[in-house]
Amino acid sequence: TLIKASTKAINALFSLKSATPPSLLDEPLGYSPTARPSDLYDVPQSAVLHRGQSFFDKVYGKVSKRVMSQMDRSGTEDLGITARLMYGYIFSNTNVLSARETSFVLVAGLIPQDVE
Repeated sequence: TLIKASTKAINALFSLKSATPPSLLDEPLGYSPTARPSDLYDVPQSAVLHRGQSFFDKVYGKVSKRVMSQMDRSGTEDLGITARLMYGYIFSNTNVLSARETSFVLVAGLIPQDVE
């Protein structure tokens, strides 16, 4: 479920933080090389979500509309909304990784799960 997955993601980020050298950690409420705070507070939400949808379309190619439609009709609207938020606010942000690098990370993350 979404709750289980989000809990795992949060715990994984805390584990990553504990294994990251302090010199590589961002200061709380300090400068962020990702500019995510700017996306959250300064950029119109519609622009961020449009950027995310464009990135999703590039990653999934000709099946992107079908995949998003399946998520929207999965029995809860939360799956489609969560995907739109993740792709808009996280994956489509190219301030640290390029779009190509991010798509490689996404594919690499799916390989151990045997997701098609």
